[in-house]
Amino acid sequence: MEKKIRFVSLILLVTIGTVIFGETLFLSVSPFDIRYGLAGRYSLNFWKIDVDLRIYSEFEVKNGFLLPQFYYKEYIDYFLFDNTPSYMVTYGVIHKLPFSTIEIPTKKTWNFNYQGAGFYDETIYYVSDNFSVLANSKGTHINVSIPKVFGLPSLDAFLEIVETEYGHGNIGIGKDFYIYYGEKIGFGYQKNLPNMTLFALIYTRDLENIETNFGFAYKDKNFMVQLYKSDTINASLRLKWRDLYVIGRIEGEKVRVAVEFPVW
Repeated sequence: MEKKIRFVSLILLVTIGTVIFGETLFLSVSPFDIRYGLAGRYSLNFWKIDVDLRIYSEFEVKNGFLLPQFYYKEYIDYFLFDNTPSYMVTYGVIHKLPFSTIEIPTKKTWNFNYQGAGFYDETIYYVSDNFSVLANSKGTHINVSIPKVFGLPSLDAFLEIVETEYGHGNIGIGKDFYIYYGEKIGFGYQKNLPNMTLFALIYTRDLENIETNFGFAYKDKNFMVQLYKSDTINASLRLKWRDLYVIGRIEGEKVRVAVEFPVW
């Protein structure tokens, strides 16, 4: 009974939203694992807020019947509340964080920033013209960066405290391209652009095995792609072509691709 109530409520919400906001209801088809769904897309812009919503319910074919599957955690596709220089709240894939070996800045997640202090995923940070601090929520991984070392605009330096079996931290220098030594020995690259972020780490811990972490994010009106690899590879994609959407997602070994067709 609870599932039926949720399903009816979801259909009513999608229908009312479609009528009020004049957006389109889409039929979602996943050709590789034979899944179907309904997606309502709505773009809301008012005051200093910009929101893209995607209300989604999936149907799976079992024994010849369409059974609804509900996804309540992913209604927000993009969110921006921009009141700079005081504060900014975003949910998306473009995040301007200082370079570190302990966080990848291309996750699709929330980023809260108030006058330089913020919270990104499970990381807290503070950024100013004189220094920046980035740490995980438990305080076991900390990065302190100083820009323009020795007065050189093209050289930043950072110190990290990271307690692992390979050492207690890292020191590094660079600008866009970095070298570092300590618990990790290697190279790094990070470039923050208005609509794109590039990130890569290549390092060794034991002078025998080479490890890599990387990330890439890009977003414009019709195309969004987000990718990062730490322990596993995670990625999402949204491509709009005319009235069609192509949606993709990778979570570890799980790969999902769907095409959305307008039906209303």
